[in-house]
Amino acid sequence: MTATWEKTQQALRQVLMELHDLVPTRDVFIVLAPSSPFTMLSTHIAKEKTKDDRYPRLMAQIYCQEVQRTGQTLMISDTREHALFSAAQDSSVLAYLGSPIMSPDGTIFGTVCAVHDAPYVFSDQQYRTIVMVAHLLGVLLGIEQSALMDSLTGVYHRVFYDQYLHFDAIELGCTWGIVFIDGDNMKQINDEWGHRIGDLTICELARRISITVPEPRYIIRLGGDEFVVVLPHLDSKDIYQYLWSIAERIALVTSQPMIFDSATIHGSTSIGIAWAPVHGTNVSQVMHQADLAVLNAKAAGKARIVVAPIDPSKK
Repeated sequence: MTATWEKTQQALRQVLMELHDLVPTRDVFIVLAPSSPFTMLSTHIAKEKTKDDRYPRLMAQIYCQEVQRTGQTLMISDTREHALFSAAQDSSVLAYLGSPIMSPDGTIFGTVCAVHDAPYVFSDQQYRTIVMVAHLLGVLLGIEQSALMDSLTGVYHRVFYDQYLHFDAIELGCTWGIVFIDGDNMKQINDEWGHRIGDLTICELARRISITVPEPRYIIRLGGDEFVVVLPHLDSKDIYQYLWSIAERIALVTSQPMIFDSATIHGSTSIGIAWAPVHGTNVSQVMHQADLAVLNAKAAGKARIVVAPIDPSKK
């Protein structure tokens, strides 16, 4: 069974505390990639006294981003002599060592980093230590991720929601949204064509949703042909229009015929939309409102998009 959110956080903190003893630079921390399922875990800094996490987050945008892009360890003894320094524009970080947290299948979850506020020549032992810790975390988080994935569709399943997503919405930003998708005719498809075609239909729904909704997003199969798309860090100025456009694109691609062997499936989806902070301040509240919107779409005749009611005082 997958570890809980709190246990994984505790384990990462402990790893960093031990690592900081071996690589005694200003800070040692873990930065998680935006597409990682573990972005719900805080960016961890080894030294408890460091309260301001804007510092490692800035590094995530520059040096760690390069590590995540290339999948290669990056070691810089003096950042002022490196091409990335002009983009970073941060003279408080003058030495950097980071290695990708990569699963055996090549998925990059983030970066293990050490930074210093003066030029610093990392030893071979420190280099190997950072690489080794990153590798081990990649294997462990790869195992953890596999426990969060739906074996039929390849998207996240309900365990991800239950053990990670619904605990804390901080990492989703101030304004974020949920698009709830429910297939309209799965029972009829199973009855007419059998469960093999039904499973293929569910897989194709997941595939079409995945290629339609841009990153960053979390796609979760709740069960059957019910899917939820969670979209973090949205612009509060046009959130309604953005979520509506996403829902329209999903409705369009999921209404196109699906052909499997001799079976041609004509399906549709009912879609509900809700977002924070208008429809709630935590994931469970917003999810509930999106679910009610789907039920209203079903009741109104299916194959339509419904936005959860908006309290005028929260507009």
